[in-house]
Amino acid sequence: MFAWFKPKKRPTGIEWMAAEFRNSKRAIEDSILDEMFFAIPLAVIWKRFLDDFKEPASFTRLPREHQMRYFRISLAELEHQIQNAESETDLPRRLFTFYLAFLINGNTALAREAARFIDQYARKGWELAFTPNQNCAEPTKPSPH
Repeated sequence: MFAWFKPKKRPTGIEWMAAEFRNSKRAIEDSILDEMFFAIPLAVIWKRFLDDFKEPASFTRLPREHQMRYFRISLAELEHQIQNAESETDLPRRLFTFYLAFLINGNTALAREAARFIDQYARKGWELAFTPNQNCAEPTKPSPH
């Protein structure tokens, strides 16, 4: 009868992170911006991660202090983007930072969910971010004079 008097259960840290990750994911999916706006930054972030660790399993095998150092770097980059840009530009970094948190905390279900979403967008942005543009005009040849 008086259920509204009962205090609401506060979400745990992982519940909060999962909800925030899904809110960020939804913001990308519902955005009116072209999906490449998110795909290219996700491709760049993901490539840098793979360049550093080759695969997520390598990251998870690192000592926690190394994982946390990398996580703090990602948070600092996110904070920099938040301070210097509009809200949509920080979404790719925000998603990736949640992904790192899921890996560090051993939450494989959420890490897989995040990886699938990041991969879906990163694959779309990969070609534009890392392949030379095939449609470029040929460089002009110097004049014979």
